[in-house]
Amino acid sequence: MLELLHLTGGYNGEVKVNSLSAEFKKDEITAIVGPNGCGKSTLLKLIVRLLKPMSGKIILDGSDVSSLNRKESAQKISFLPQARSIPHMSAGSLILHGRYPYLSYSRKYTKKDQEAVENAIMITGTEKFRDTPMDRLSGGERQKVYIAMLIAQDTEVVLLDEPTTYLDMNHQFELMNIIKSLKQQGKTVVIVLHDLSLALQYADRVIVMDQGKLTACGAPREICLSGTIDKVFHIHTQRISSSQYVFSPDEKNGLF
Repeated sequence: MLELLHLTGGYNGEVKVNSLSAEFKKDEITAIVGPNGCGKSTLLKLIVRLLKPMSGKIILDGSDVSSLNRKESAQKISFLPQARSIPHMSAGSLILHGRYPYLSYSRKYTKKDQEAVENAIMITGTEKFRDTPMDRLSGGERQKVYIAMLIAQDTEVVLLDEPTTYLDMNHQFELMNIIKSLKQQGKTVVIVLHDLSLALQYADRVIVMDQGKLTACGAPREICLSGTIDKVFHIHTQRISSSQYVFSPDEKNGLF
């Protein structure tokens, strides 16, 4: 289990995440939602140690992650950021790069590394463009390759920052189903989403952030019925079935 204890952090002395405490469990997908600038991406960067916390602790299976070196940390926690450049390599080479934290000083990939890559390719269905340069793939195809790289990395905790951004609906659902398979493998999956419908449909738990703080945490149904989403996003939500929600810009404008 991944646990955050009064975690505070930000950029250039400016606090973006303010004394936030939360638990992320194995075999679960936890979606983090909230307005732009509320600290969602900063939170993930703090967990993966791209940013040094100002205060607080990050505990993984009872141990403080600050005691881990970079290689040990990369063997336990993987991270797919929202913004990244397109590497000048083939899809297969990028997926293989997921095994980098496990390389010895000889820098030679083992049979176990190759097996992990083949498993990742099978799960994501990326075999057909294994040899294709990354810059020749569509946005949806590239995202599948990045997810395959994370699967090959085979970490206990998987962090994803808005992986469905700019994808069409078909690729969004395809990608979310692949992410769902990570949960079924026993992973702790933490995903920042700007699409509330995807968060409510796929997450086991939803964390709502606002102004750097955790304002609510619970099952999707609990979160939606609590009115927290309405208050934070200034919208009106209404449940129309056991698994569907409708959103409008403002309550007075009615539903779409």
